[in-house]
Amino acid sequence: MMTEERLLQIRPCVKYPCREIVGGTKYRFCLEEQGTVFVFGKGRRSRGWRKPVSLFLKTYDVKEEDLKEKDQTEQWHKRMRRAVKCLEASELWPKLRRRFSNMLSSGMTWEDRKKLNDLYFTEFREGLHGPEYERLRELYPFAFYKDYEGKYHVDTGYAYEISECRLKSMYFGKSDNAETKKQIARALSEKKEYLAYRMPVSYDVTFEYQPKYNKAWYSEEYRGCGNGHYYYALDASTALFVEDD
Repeated sequence: MMTEERLLQIRPCVKYPCREIVGGTKYRFCLEEQGTVFVFGKGRRSRGWRKPVSLFLKTYDVKEEDLKEKDQTEQWHKRMRRAVKCLEASELWPKLRRRFSNMLSSGMTWEDRKKLNDLYFTEFREGLHGPEYERLRELYPFAFYKDYEGKYHVDTGYAYEISECRLKSMYFGKSDNAETKKQIARALSEKKEYLAYRMPVSYDVTFEYQPKYNKAWYSEEYRGCGNGHYYYALDASTALFVEDD
């Protein structure tokens, strides 16, 4: 049985799985720096409920094996390999496929990807090019570009959230999901434009394919609202997270 003492030993700000004791619904949680527990709502990255450790353990079950951290680099590489496979089949987003292939073939680690992100914003704010900057440029030359003055800068495609390669399956509603994905697959195969606009699911869902650009997009917007979650479509089923708005 999980104890308060054991739970307080886990690394703060890392997400772990848990289950409701009554009902068994699965959630994710993290230990916060101040010693409280934050439980993330279903499908949420930042919204949920903050609870004292004692109350959390009365409501949620945590297994010891759930506290073993996964290798973040391997998990990231696994997502990128899946993304590249989708893109090779669909022929969508060739520049994006090259970026994922570059990171995979170079053996870039998850930690170095995060450092590229940190250095991009440090450079943007302060214009600093220190030893760590040079180390990363030597290891991953593809992640930098040279400006008209001959100075190197981090390519945003390797620094922004898109490089995390967070994937999900597109969903068009219980009754329309299979048929819509068949239509999308046919459109991709025949290189014909396709638009499914604001289909009412739990969100207003939109898919658009533009063959002349070899690009497709997927979005989940809050019902009756112009804001939501935005993705690149990688094939007829898989989407890559781009941003929240």
